[in-house]
Amino acid sequence: MNLRCLALCAPIAMLVACGGGGNSAAPPPTGGGVGAGGTPAPTPPPGPSYTAFDDLTGDQGFRPGCTRSLNPGGGFQLTLERIPRALADTLFFAETTETWSLDLDGNGIDFKTFAPTDLIPDPPAGRRSYAKANLAGSADLFSVTLREFGGIEFDYLRGTDFVGNADSGPFVGLACVFGVPTLVDDDLPEGGLDYTQVAVTGVGVLVDGTTGLITNTFDLSDSIATFSAAAESSSIATTAINLRGREILANGDLAATVTQFLDDNAGQGSFDSEVGTDGVERGDFIGNLESVGNPGAAGAFVGWFYGPQGVEAGYAFILQYSVPGSIDQLIFQGQVLAKK
Repeated sequence: MNLRCLALCAPIAMLVACGGGGNSAAPPPTGGGVGAGGTPAPTPPPGPSYTAFDDLTGDQGFRPGCTRSLNPGGGFQLTLERIPRALADTLFFAETTETWSLDLDGNGIDFKTFAPTDLIPDPPAGRRSYAKANLAGSADLFSVTLREFGGIEFDYLRGTDFVGNADSGPFVGLACVFGVPTLVDDDLPEGGLDYTQVAVTGVGVLVDGTTGLITNTFDLSDSIATFSAAAESSSIATTAINLRGREILANGDLAATVTQFLDDNAGQGSFDSEVGTDGVERGDFIGNLESVGNPGAAGAFVGWFYGPQGVEAGYAFILQYSVPGSIDQLIFQGQVLAKK
């Protein structure tokens, strides 16, 4: 499949009540046998070379694909939206100081910076997590998945989250995927890809429809997803995301009971690409999520492939659900990280 296939993908916005190697060379060339008439078959040229994420050196800039929940006007009205991979870097890592910087709005004005002094001593498994006081009087929370996440070793792909307040005041929630992206002209294998190792991470919140206050928060790591990419069309498909979660208790522990939320959320995304400020073409797949049998649910996702020929893939998702028989809302935001 040629990842240059373009489709018109318009971002969505919904107004609702608030709310995880070493260097990897290119795959070995195939062919080299003898063709018809005894003529040696030509050997295809080697594919592009990729550096594993943990082997990157020096200062780094990344262009993540994200979903964002934003509270621009105060109160508890959130705009939920998806953000394709930026045409300029919005996530940075400074090697000498081991500091992460995140551009919240993509215009270079509102930066959040997290240093080793902000590290949380006992983070969730598979994550490096930070907490830092903000101007709103609360804490900004930021995390990055590690190479081993959800029992899977990811050589090229990472996920990141931010929950906090912009310096100008509004609440911002970001869920993103980033890393060493597959080049647009590094075609996926013929026959497509079925990713057999898939991890889900994220948070769900239950919002009181009367007060607008969050009454319960759930960790979504018990959720299950499947993911595949077609090689002969312009679409990829997330065949299902079964959203399940355990409540995050007041002491930070997870409840023993797993709560089943929406068990059949499916979507298809189309490929798109644009040339960035550095002259390099960037790719995305972007789509909507629909919940079968749950007409009160609506969502979206955005992501891309990582490493040679899309050996890894990830996307950020966001989904809002009106609880039947009430005016309460459930908001789910997180990432699906997959490996062939």
